[in-house]
Amino acid sequence: LERRNTVFDNYRKHIKLVDFGYRSTWMVIYKTDHADAIITALKYNDIQAVKYYRPIPTNPAFEDGKNYPVAEYVFDHCIYLPSSLTLTKNDIDRICKIIKRVEENERY
Repeated sequence: LERRNTVFDNYRKHIKLVDFGYRSTWMVIYKTDHADAIITALKYNDIQAVKYYRPIPTNPAFEDGKNYPVAEYVFDHCIYLPSSLTLTKNDIDRICKIIKRVEENERY
C-alpha cells in the first residue's frame, strides 16, 4: 500500500490525475484532450498506456444503436498510465515529461 501511494504521489508531483477521493487506488488515470497523441508518444518511447474502458455498447454483442455521450467522452479523454509498483521516480518523471511535451504540442 505504501509503495502504491508513492507511485501515485510521484505522478501527482507532475500532472493532475483523475482522483476518485481514495488515498489508495490502483489505476493511474489521466484526463486529456490529447489521449491518442499521448499514447502514441509513450509507445514511441517504449512505454505502454491505454485508453480507458471502451463503452460496452461498442462491442457487437451489446450494440443497441443508442449514443452514450458520457461513456464515449471518458473513453476519448482518459488513459491509464503505467502503475507498476516497480516504477522508479525517474520512470515516472520520464513519463510525465513526455505527457507535458505532447500537451504543449512539442515533439516527443
